[in-house]
Amino acid sequence: MDITKLDRSIVFDVIFIDEATQLLTSHAVLAINRLADHQESRMIVAGDSLQLPSVKRCTYPALPHPVPDLFSSVFHCLLRDENNFPISLHTEKLFEQISRCPYLSIFNENHRKFI
Repeated sequence: MDITKLDRSIVFDVIFIDEATQLLTSHAVLAINRLADHQESRMIVAGDSLQLPSVKRCTYPALPHPVPDLFSSVFHCLLRDENNFPISLHTEKLFEQISRCPYLSIFNENHRKFI
């Protein structure tokens, strides 16, 4: 579906983004703009930090804190702690780091423990 061709009055109560590590934030914004404006609306983002990232051919500038990395995947853009600092996926204590993300739910049965 080409979301840019939808009637602008069409909005969604729930937007589900699968494979979020491969979707650029700039592309996700197109869907986010269609999220309904009420308390029950939700955006569900699913991704696996061990999968390949999105394919980019450009070099982007580094943005100052607290601006999220808008040039990476929507998964990495959202993966931030309560102080808006990015959560590193390159750590021995990955589960502990990710659990500090205030708006993230982790399904333990799908969690891969690193040895």
